[in-house]
Amino acid sequence: MTTHTQSDIGYSGARTEPRLLMAGINKTFGRNTVLSDAGIEVLPGEIHGLLGQNGSGKSTLIKVLSGLYRPDSGAVIRVDGQDVMQPVTPVGIMNHGVTIVHQSLGLIPGHSVTENIRLGTLSKRRFGQFIDWSYEREQARKTLERMHSDIDPDRLVDQLHVGQRATVAIGRALQSIVPGSGCVILDESTQSLSREVLPEFYDTIRRLARQGTSIVIVSHRLDEVLALADRATILRDGRVTAAGVSTRGMSEAELSKQILGRQLVGFSRVEKSPDIATHVSPEGDSVVQLRAVSGSILRGIDIDVKAGEVLGVIGATEAGHEELPYLITGAHTSEAAGTIDVTGDVRNLGSLHVEQSLADGVVLVPNDRAGQGLAVGETAVDNVTLPRVGANSPRGVLRGAWQRQEFMTACAMLNISPPDPEQLAGSFSGGNQQKLLLAKWLLQRPRFFVLHEPTQAVDVGARADILRAISAVAADGAAVLVSSIEAQDLALICDRIVVLSEGRISRELRRPFTPDQVLEAIA
Repeated sequence: MTTHTQSDIGYSGARTEPRLLMAGINKTFGRNTVLSDAGIEVLPGEIHGLLGQNGSGKSTLIKVLSGLYRPDSGAVIRVDGQDVMQPVTPVGIMNHGVTIVHQSLGLIPGHSVTENIRLGTLSKRRFGQFIDWSYEREQARKTLERMHSDIDPDRLVDQLHVGQRATVAIGRALQSIVPGSGCVILDESTQSLSREVLPEFYDTIRRLARQGTSIVIVSHRLDEVLALADRATILRDGRVTAAGVSTRGMSEAELSKQILGRQLVGFSRVEKSPDIATHVSPEGDSVVQLRAVSGSILRGIDIDVKAGEVLGVIGATEAGHEELPYLITGAHTSEAAGTIDVTGDVRNLGSLHVEQSLADGVVLVPNDRAGQGLAVGETAVDNVTLPRVGANSPRGVLRGAWQRQEFMTACAMLNISPPDPEQLAGSFSGGNQQKLLLAKWLLQRPRFFVLHEPTQAVDVGARADILRAISAVAADGAAVLVSSIEAQDLALICDRIVVLSEGRISRELRRPFTPDQVLEAIA
């Protein structure tokens, strides 16, 4: 893995003080200490990684910087040597040249690319109250050109694929940055970008750094951090365990050890314990038969999945792998066509209801855990047990002892932390939210388990727990389909991988295969 330092990226600014300095940051919520004397120092023209497991305090530190959270006393925040007035406000920190792109991207649906990029900076005509849309459209176009993007400024953001939406969100942040100054925080915002568009995006980031703009990358993709970052700051349990450590020559294993505080045992199917081992013979009976599956992108594909098999589905952007999980589970029916046969129960996808899927033993883990998977304002125990409340609770009883028992089973199965059934789901870290969502459906003991990006935005430790749990449900006899852009994850857990291109199956890989072979098949 090639890394670089300040001299490599070619910036030789005259400033000696950090572009961004945060020090003595403490934050408590009730009796829970989230940050303890935390901080970060980012140099001009530097690409700096901010790393740590889910729950380590990264997001809290960013929210303190953005003004969403007010730190406890003693905090120091400086930009280019100037103290930032506290309490920090979103407008105040932007006036210092610091912009943040969050994982959610923050785009407004139903509005154009121009409106989203120019939000907060729209100009009115000199002699009236009307917005000069010709001017705004031209400014948006220039911003997109800076991103080397040809997205139509008049298109609605709803019509863009996820990679294009990320480009718009990042472009909105960059438009207020003068080349050679400022600091852009990318808070997991590259997670939604597909692998094939990442190189171009990385070129944009490196170009900005060469001009002197500082970039902070919050990411769980260790290969991404090592490819881009000059240095990294690592948080563990709210404390800084490595401050500005150089990434030059560092391997992913070494970086993961720094993050975890221990050596990460590599997840390997051949080394799994017998109780979760999965072996599927090519002659096994198909539990699930998908026939002529079509949607807005897919064009009549046929797929069989056997009992105990983990089938991976992958492809380039708009290849169709993103819509497949939703078409075959009744989540998206308006454009769906084809059939699904689960052990003899044939359903028409165009009229399939989620209730029918659940009755057939088909469950879906969507990629949007907060928006589609969890009731974030409800307790962890209620989320995990929700699908089984009607069957297990006597009439009039809203909470039973069985629910607490199921929750504790989930905690043991997936290492959910904290193991507090009454904590609101939305207050768990991202990785633990993903585990709650996974447990919610694992405990349903499905026949057909469908997952879309199950390891999205989770740390290296949570990733191993999730992959192990997916293998375990297959070992119990379920058919499993995983749609993901993470070639490494698919190479670890899948028996077969179907590669899609322009809505059709272009390749099928059978174990053994490597992540590089999977990526080559996409290309």
